[in-house]
Amino acid sequence: FTECLDSGRMDERVERDYRNGLEVGAQGTPYTVILTKNGDNINFSGALPADRVQILVDRALSSLE
Repeated sequence: FTECLDSGRMDERVERDYRNGLEVGAQGTPYTVILTKNGDNINFSGALPADRVQILVDRALSSLE
């Protein structure tokens, strides 16, 4: 990890991901986007308990009906 960090070889990728996060309104890490079939997004920041994530996944899946 330190060798990779010190080499700077991933700096551009990290910067690109960081800017993308700002553009989409990410406010934490991790930031998750669940894409629904109808084109809606369900976004959330931070680590959620599995039961809460399941509710969001179920909501996304219900858009398939």
